[in-house]
Amino acid sequence: MKWFWVLSTVILGALAGATLLYDPGYVLIRAGDLVFESSIAAGILTALILASVVSIFYAGIRRVLLSVGLITKWRADRQHSKASDSWHRGVLAFARGDWQGAAMALKGAPIPRERLLESLLLRAWHLVRAGDRSALQQLLESTSANHPEHSAALELGVARWQMQDGVFEDAKKRVAELPGSTEQAGLLLWSHIQNADWSAVSAQWPMAEKQGVLKAESFRGQMALLRAGKAMADSIDAAQQDEPAWRIGLKGLPKQWQSDATTIQFFADMLLNGGHPKAARELLQQVLSKQWQPALVRAYGEISADAHLETAIEQLRGWLKKKPQDPELLLALGRLLRVNGQHTQSHKCLVTAAKTIPSGDEATAESAEAVELGGLVTLELGRLNLATAL
Repeated sequence: MKWFWVLSTVILGALAGATLLYDPGYVLIRAGDLVFESSIAAGILTALILASVVSIFYAGIRRVLLSVGLITKWRADRQHSKASDSWHRGVLAFARGDWQGAAMALKGAPIPRERLLESLLLRAWHLVRAGDRSALQQLLESTSANHPEHSAALELGVARWQMQDGVFEDAKKRVAELPGSTEQAGLLLWSHIQNADWSAVSAQWPMAEKQGVLKAESFRGQMALLRAGKAMADSIDAAQQDEPAWRIGLKGLPKQWQSDATTIQFFADMLLNGGHPKAARELLQQVLSKQWQPALVRAYGEISADAHLETAIEQLRGWLKKKPQDPELLLALGRLLRVNGQHTQSHKCLVTAAKTIPSGDEATAESAEAVELGGLVTLELGRLNLATAL
């Protein structure tokens, strides 16, 4: 292509030269009272000479400025100012939740080397939120090839965001290939738990402890899930023992976690999803017998499997004799009675629950909880009316 343009230029120059020789023409330049007249060839030659003089003068000035470092300093200051403005706009867009705006602000901007990782993470965050897997993979591959020192941090960030979005299998594959670290060990353990791979959880747990995952601030929000996953893995390992497997898992938890409502709820859900509703009920009964927690009462009422349902209803009635005005207990009993086909008794429990929920001034301290509980009772009454009509 280069030679094509060179050849075209030569041919056009030859044609223009031949034309000027045949008819040289002239140009007339007037500047005030001064008039300049010249042939076209002479005018072109003069213009070339002037351009050459200006170019040489500019090159000389530039060389002098470069020798004293003025241009380099000006260029560095300009790039720094441009990068700071782009970074500022990108961070503001990120704070507003405008992921695309943040990514675009940084994409074409000159980013200082010390800010490169932050820029890559912002762009990756936008691509994960947008669901653009192709562009995300290109970014990861480009970073691995051109900036390998940032590749692991970027991969770990993407894996965490994917797991928060529920993409556990892809995140597990991504994390498994990375070097060992606190973040890598914690994310791998988290993915095993979400995939219900309990043998892998047992195998990964020592590494998670060694890497300090259980003390890491970055996994504080997942700690209840991780602890419950370890309890479930211990229960699976102990399934052949005489003692109930769930009890082995519960005993394996540190004491402060054995009564943590969130951890126990996760553990009960894992047992339920594993096809062990009776074990889930027994776990909740065990914890509630030592410490009454409304969240666990609600979880107890949500286990509506037909197996041993009558026993569960009797257990709730026994608790109700001690706490007749507990709205969570009344809701749980009303739900299980509906599932068991005892619609009249279910309606009575649910109506009583609605009356016992704090309202007005009584609910100012716990208004959000009261509103949520009232909504659940109303929803359950709707389900009961539908079941009765059918």
